[in-house]
Amino acid sequence: MALFIKVSMIMIVCVSFLYQPVWASIDPEKGIDKRYRVVGDNTYPPLVFINNKGQQDGYDIDFFSLLEAQTSSRITIDLMEWYEAEKEMKTGKADILIGVVKTPQGEKKWDFTEPYLETRTVIFVSKSNFIIKGVEDLTNRRVGVQRDDVIESLLATNIPSEPIQYTNQKAALIALAEGRVDAVVGDYFTGMYWINQ
Repeated sequence: MALFIKVSMIMIVCVSFLYQPVWASIDPEKGIDKRYRVVGDNTYPPLVFINNKGQQDGYDIDFFSLLEAQTSSRITIDLMEWYEAEKEMKTGKADILIGVVKTPQGEKKWDFTEPYLETRTVIFVSKSNFIIKGVEDLTNRRVGVQRDDVIESLLATNIPSEPIQYTNQKAALIALAEGRVDAVVGDYFTGMYWINQ
């Protein structure tokens, strides 16, 4: 808890990226009355995450529970680190990937739903940081990001510095609270969830 008290002293500076989570599916012809394996990030609140009781939680979990109850489909949801979920989808071991951001590269591989949430990417900095006010200030700074997240590619086109990868946004925010990074670039809703825990 002490780490999150430090993290709660974080100021948010908006970045000009907006993205919309969607679901990606490999096989659109599978039909409604089949078995589906759904995978997603285990630390992507409020959409999908493991809560403090060790249970799967979030809007997407609720949706798939309702979908299973209303159809004859059998749905299994497995939550894991994001890079693992993406790998499961890429290798055909999963049918649906929760919370993926639609990109031109992704559209070549997968079919996407319509966007169901508009969120924004922000820069989290410590409250005492008066230097970083926008993307241009991230050059030559220690910037934490979630490994294999779409934010990594967005940063690559906007700043020359190599970001420091963490398994999830929560771990990156802990690094910020401990002073191991100067900023974290991540999802607004997810970051605020972890800061307020």
